[in-house]
Amino acid sequence: MCVGADLVVDKTAVGSYDTTYTWAVDKTFLDFPGSVAAGTEVTIPYEVTAIKTGQIDSGWTVSGTITVTNLNTWQPVTLTGVTDTLVSRGLVTRVPSTVDRRLVELTLTPYGQTLMTELYPEFNRAEAELVTGIPDADLDVLTHALRQIVTTAEGE
Repeated sequence: MCVGADLVVDKTAVGSYDTTYTWAVDKTFLDFPGSVAAGTEVTIPYEVTAIKTGQIDSGWTVSGTITVTNLNTWQPVTLTGVTDTLVSRGLVTRVPSTVDRRLVELTLTPYGQTLMTELYPEFNRAEAELVTGIPDADLDVLTHALRQIVTTAEGE
């Protein structure tokens, strides 16, 4: 039985976004005995309480390239169907490579950018709900374990 090699994926694509946090801040003066004479410097104890009341994610961008290479000269693998769907829905445009005629770069259209801007905050909210109540230390362990699984899977 002949088994083909895996596709090779090279990516420089990175995403970024801005997060604006809203806070309720309260300053309470603690006990202070007596009055202060004129011209006297004094320290007045106080306590500040800050509570995060929300956050807004915006300005989503994704830039860079993702290149998929098929090392098998005898076994075609295409993403044409997926790309055709993305193009027909107005999410991406095809840009032929000026370096290698076999390559086609996909670029998000303004509509694709808008959709990403709408979907990523929803994804992040859903993800935040899933991990609510899990201590940060446990999330760090989970994240590390999942990265190891991905690294192992990619190496096979």
